[in-house]
Amino acid sequence: AEPSMAELTALFDREDDIDGEIYELVKLETKAKKEKQKEQATDCRSKIGTLENEKKAVQKQQKKLMDDFAKFNRAAKPYIEAKKLLLQQKNYSHFEDIASLYDEAKSRLEEDETTGKEDNEENS
Repeated sequence: AEPSMAELTALFDREDDIDGEIYELVKLETKAKKEKQKEQATDCRSKIGTLENEKKAVQKQQKKLMDDFAKFNRAAKPYIEAKKLLLQQKNYSHFEDIASLYDEAKSRLEEDETTGKEDNEENS
């Protein structure tokens, strides 16, 4: 079974949230140090440590999930390539239709451009 990309995205989002929280706490700690509020600075430092530990745990989960993706992609490579080839075959089966639509659109554009030039010459 293919690993879920949603889980990995959620982990990346959580890591970003933790980074934001750490950033705010560092600002708060700096402010507390300037104002010589040791208790608040110590409290911020302990919260930062807790968040850093949580960030390490999230990164460990990310690594495990990315390893699962790598294993899946190596194991399922023939299947993935076969899927791509079948999709290409399906798309090329409609190639003639797409090419004819392109030619029609191109000729209509050329006609519009020539009539536009003629109208501009008549108005001048």
